[in-house]
Amino acid sequence: MYLLNDLFVAKDCRGKGVGEALINKAKALCAAQKQKGIAIQTAHDNPAQNLYQRLSFKPDTDLHFFWSVKS
Repeated sequence: MYLLNDLFVAKDCRGKGVGEALINKAKALCAAQKQKGIAIQTAHDNPAQNLYQRLSFKPDTDLHFFWSVKS
């Protein structure tokens, strides 16, 4: 399993697909290397949670997000 921390996109680059492209590349690498998935931990008020959920990450009670190769 991979752990993705501190994914940051500069304000002037937000809304241009940069974060989505980075996450999708990480997901492809994870699947290619036959890993279980990717865990992301984020602050409860981080608006990027919307992006994670849109990209099939599932929230849990500790405000981690997890994407599974088999999801």
